[in-house]
Amino acid sequence: MTLESLLADAYRYALSLCSKAVLAEDLVQEAWLRVVERYGSDFSKPLLYRTIRNLYVDRWRHESRFPTETFDENLAVAAPSGFSHDPALEAALRTLGDVERETLFLSVIEGYSSSEIASLTECPRGSVLSRLHRAKQKLAALLDDASVESGQTASADARVAVFRPRSVRRNSRSGGGS
Repeated sequence: MTLESLLADAYRYALSLCSKAVLAEDLVQEAWLRVVERYGSDFSKPLLYRTIRNLYVDRWRHESRFPTETFDENLAVAAPSGFSHDPALEAALRTLGDVERETLFLSVIEGYSSSEIASLTECPRGSVLSRLHRAKQKLAALLDDASVESGQTASADARVAVFRPRSVRRNSRSGGGS
């Protein structure tokens, strides 16, 4: 894995946690510095992901204790290349909790199995499976509601993306299924 692809994957993971491009960039940069300072250039992708997650939790705790208000929240940020823009899916993903969104991202976008996600997030495999199931149920209900309200049968592409993990990622790693 090249450094560029590792940082791109780390950025997507950070963006799935915080939903803000600038914060995701900060998380990746800070995590990268911490990991390189401590372990040198010999470290694993799960270690970088865990560091990003821990930094995100630390920032969330700090912000909940010392809330601030930003002025640039209404600025539009361009989506990274390779991502399609589906407003119904984006709205549905924003309604998920951080833990459910993280689990769904690791499963669907990154293609990790439930055992691998459990290892990355340091929680039991059964918890990962239930979070994934709840997240998919919520998204299905929200996307169905959105399509009924808009009078469209849309979001079919979004539903396929959510419910079918990318096989490219799964086939590139050794290991079994969920």
